[in-house]
Amino acid sequence: LNALPSVDTFFLMTGTLTAYIFFKDLERAGNNGKKHTITFILYYVHRYLRISVLYAIVIGLTIAVFPYMSSGPHWFYVLMESDDCRKNWWLNLLYIQTVVKVDEPVICVGVSWYLVDDMIFHWVSPLVFYPMFYAFYKTKKHIISFLWWLLVLLLFTFTVFYVFYTTKSPPGVFNAIEG
Repeated sequence: LNALPSVDTFFLMTGTLTAYIFFKDLERAGNNGKKHTITFILYYVHRYLRISVLYAIVIGLTIAVFPYMSSGPHWFYVLMESDDCRKNWWLNLLYIQTVVKVDEPVICVGVSWYLVDDMIFHWVSPLVFYPMFYAFYKTKKHIISFLWWLLVLLLFTFTVFYVFYTTKSPPGVFNAIEG
């Protein structure tokens, strides 16, 4: 029951650190368009390589080694996860396994769903960061950056509300304790 606040805390810490580092890199680039382009490209390349190399090793171990390590009544789940990894490893390395609809559920490395969410946040964050940086950089006023951030926050909140309202889905998993 405490996993969701822990993951939310992780996302908050990651987002704060990402914003801090990104703004420092943009500040270092100054008005140089070439440096901004390099900063933008390296922002994505660095993040993908930093996470994906280790993640690929874990997927490889899940496919090739884990099925032979033990046995038992719940070992079926490990074998099923290994089989899912063998079929859909590419969805995991592109970080789209939770956003692409496939015929069967993809449970390759079950705890990796938060890597997908974190990577998607990372891909989208320049859409928020660049306007905030340039609004402050050009005007030296924080209010314009804050208003942009508030607008994006409200748009995302409204979008989530709209999707859940139209699909009649709850916004989260309900954990009920029997009795």
